[in-house]
Amino acid sequence: MESRASFLLPVVVAISSACIGEVSTIPDATIGADGADGAGVAEAADAATADSGVAAVCGDQRRDLDEQCDDGSANGSAASCCDATCHRKTDSTPCDDGNYCTKEDACSGGVCAATAYSCAPSECRLTSTCDGAGGCTMMSKPDGTSCSTGTCQGGVCSAAGLVAFWKLDEGSGTTLGDSSTNDRSANLNGNVTWASGKRGSAIGLNGIDAYAETGISSALPFFSVVTWIKAAAAPSSSQDSGPVMKEENFILSWDHTNDAFRRAVGVRVGGEWYSASFGSVTIDTWHQLAATYDGDTLNAYVDGQLVTSNSAPSGPADNDPAHSLKLGRHAVRPAFFAGAIDETRLYDHAITAAEVLSLYEDIAGRPVCGNGAQETGEDCDDGAANGAATSCCSATCEAVNATACDDGEACTKDDRCSSGKCVGTAYSCTATSCQESSVCDQEGGCIVTSKQDGTACTRGTCQAGVCQSNGATWHVAPNGNDGSGNGTPGAPWATLSHACSQVREFGDAIEVRAGAYHDDAPCDLAPGVSILGAGKDAVTIHTAANPFVRAESGIPSIDGSNEISGISFFGTGGNNCIFSAGRNNQRIKACHFEDFYAGISIRGKLRGWSDSCSGPASDSAFYCENHKLYSSEPAPGDWATGAEINDNTMKNAKIFPETIKDALIHHNTIDNRTSLKSGVGNTSFYWSGVKFFSNTIYTQTIAWSTIAVEVWLVSNDCQFYDNTTDGWFSILSNPHGPNLPYSFRVVNNTFRSAAPRGIGSGAVITALEVGYHVQNILVEGNYFENTTADDGYKVGIAIWGYGQVKNYHVRNNVVRNLDIAVQVSSNDGQEVPFDGSDFYIYNNLFDGGPNQKGIILIEDGVGTIRNIVIKNNIFINGANAGYYQAAVIYPAGHDVTGCTFTHNIVQGGDFVSDAGGNGWSGGVSNNFAIAPELTSSGNRPDPYYRPSSASSNVVDRGTASLAPGVTISGYAGAAPDIGAYEWR
Repeated sequence: MESRASFLLPVVVAISSACIGEVSTIPDATIGADGADGAGVAEAADAATADSGVAAVCGDQRRDLDEQCDDGSANGSAASCCDATCHRKTDSTPCDDGNYCTKEDACSGGVCAATAYSCAPSECRLTSTCDGAGGCTMMSKPDGTSCSTGTCQGGVCSAAGLVAFWKLDEGSGTTLGDSSTNDRSANLNGNVTWASGKRGSAIGLNGIDAYAETGISSALPFFSVVTWIKAAAAPSSSQDSGPVMKEENFILSWDHTNDAFRRAVGVRVGGEWYSASFGSVTIDTWHQLAATYDGDTLNAYVDGQLVTSNSAPSGPADNDPAHSLKLGRHAVRPAFFAGAIDETRLYDHAITAAEVLSLYEDIAGRPVCGNGAQETGEDCDDGAANGAATSCCSATCEAVNATACDDGEACTKDDRCSSGKCVGTAYSCTATSCQESSVCDQEGGCIVTSKQDGTACTRGTCQAGVCQSNGATWHVAPNGNDGSGNGTPGAPWATLSHACSQVREFGDAIEVRAGAYHDDAPCDLAPGVSILGAGKDAVTIHTAANPFVRAESGIPSIDGSNEISGISFFGTGGNNCIFSAGRNNQRIKACHFEDFYAGISIRGKLRGWSDSCSGPASDSAFYCENHKLYSSEPAPGDWATGAEINDNTMKNAKIFPETIKDALIHHNTIDNRTSLKSGVGNTSFYWSGVKFFSNTIYTQTIAWSTIAVEVWLVSNDCQFYDNTTDGWFSILSNPHGPNLPYSFRVVNNTFRSAAPRGIGSGAVITALEVGYHVQNILVEGNYFENTTADDGYKVGIAIWGYGQVKNYHVRNNVVRNLDIAVQVSSNDGQEVPFDGSDFYIYNNLFDGGPNQKGIILIEDGVGTIRNIVIKNNIFINGANAGYYQAAVIYPAGHDVTGCTFTHNIVQGGDFVSDAGGNGWSGGVSNNFAIAPELTSSGNRPDPYYRPSSASSNVVDRGTASLAPGVTISGYAGAAPDIGAYEWR
């Protein structure tokens, strides 16, 4: 949990919002025959040993003991630092780290390392950031913005005097709009076609009758002309034609009967023509041609570089007012240019060489969207498929993220769009000790061939493909005797600790009979040994041992297969009960834990920690507090995989799992209302692919050191769903782990609280915090409610921290009686500034709050915030109705742009406010100041917040389009309904 200053806003704001479609349900994990989920089985066998009889297999994406690395099918590829024999490539070997925002990728110690791009802004460029395709994307300030030498034009600071600017981006029709302030539109004539341009669209000219008439006939004694052309053929001497021509004033010619003016600029001064050649210009390729004349020198530029200067002319250029300037045709004769023209500017003065270069750079990095080749400035390019439902690339070549897709591979699942590519997770088809083979079939599943029943396996014999234990059962009873007993039914032992010291065979079980026990000696539990109590209502064990049950092995983790069930444990308040380390496939179920520091602790490798890292961590599973990007992920053998913790109850105790992978933690109840203990974590590190569901957690307070769930470094689509709490969740950070389709999901949870804030440690105001170096997050279908006016939560969902925080989908949530429903804050610059973008807040419902300061608060600070999309939400019952805003940017004056607020219902207040700047540049439109017409009866949130009827004001009133390439699907009517629930 990161420290966070409380926020005070000296303006009155209010209310809440909502999202689209029926709330999705995340299915339960698929459990394999050995009790671990499919991925966990693979990890359980991660370290092959001579005794196991399992040979190392290079290419199975598991690093075995005699392998230095294993990247699976990527072994030996140019992108990987692992060769085809599972050995590390030599340091400095070129590789690909998969990050478009880095360069000079090279292997170092078996890892692909690279240098980040540096993209600096300029006075006419609002931002300059890595474009996700290996370059820098510039967001230009609006044309006409004041700058040091005049005004911004196309991201370039230019002196006044832009005569006309034809972008040629219409894509259809017969009129070319003028993007200067002079309203000099041009008309197309002849058989002009529209084509892909250097930026956007362009006009295609056939060389026979196609051209554009500008109507500009006034004199340009001094001038600059800048255009982009793609010539269809080499220059010809048969006619005089070119891309821009003005009679007896100047010409940019391509064809010409005079060699000096072929592929050149010409100016007429004092009745005489002078030329400057463009030199060699290739055909069928986009090039910038630019020419300037200041009364003394005629300059010709190609692609931002000066090619030729001619200082012979002197004085103002001539003019023939009877013939206007034309694009693609001689100003008088019917001679036509063959090729394409784009982005054409005309100035009444000579711009500088630096301005010519800046104009070139502003366009040159922009790719041709739709040509099927990903170029600098594009996230992706699928050609004609751009924008189609099957593509992860939008019609404007922007990446679509987190949308379902099909990667065309039969042996992958959970296909999702990421960075413009469809990426699936490979099926894990690993044979167990009772299977001959397990391979992916072409239907997207696993074909398993079981060994013959009765075949010997690690725990006993195989039965129907499952290893069934043949181990012995040993007994502990209240009337037993550790000295004279032998663990048999007739001579049981008296204590569990003694039984653990005696029972050491894999597959054996210790049966604890009904009764009350007091056992202060530790139980050292051997791998494969289970402890089976007669039931938590029938067996109680009081202990002062710390820990009481120790199931510990080294790293890499081994198959533990310890099951502990059916016992109530009571501690002293400060000791630990069950501690497991370095073991896979652990199961703890149907137990009760009371008065422990931690009732259950399960981990793989003990993670390292430092608050003074000076560079990337050299050890695996190492956390750098001062610079999270220096943290390292666990190695394959560091994880404890396949754990299951279920159906337990706790009082004044917590669950503490870390470095866990593919674990199931479910149906547990933790009641810490009489202590200041947290529920889960505080702080746990490194969860990968964990499913945490159907748990109930109560805490005494909402405070920094008392947290219902706190986990950092959460990756590989961890899922938190169907849980209930009166405390708060802190789920933070994933700088390096897998994040597809999500880093993590928080779905269908209930946060309902009247708990006081700040008992024992600093007060916390939020129900859910998610941020700090993390991308691809889903927050869906949750219910947030304060049940009192003064205590409980102030903020529902807090997105804050520092580093890259991107691609959040906050949808279908209901927030009731909170001051702020969603807060996005960029005011943390502790490590690196907050770099946030692509926050989609849609189809939520926000119902009032006593002291609202902005239902959606965009807190503008030292970092950057880009593209917050707020659509299809309902805001009702705001405090101070008639004087609040649904979404607020405050305090502004920093760096927030591209926010959009459309298709929302705001009852009784204003739509948005911005304390300064241009935050709502994405648009505020199509919103409704009406009553939503909801059911308003029955249980909250459902059916209370559902539409009251098929004719309710919310039905079919939303929009399916969130952003280019990001759409909503699965709604029933002509359009999505507004709010958290669709009409039934």
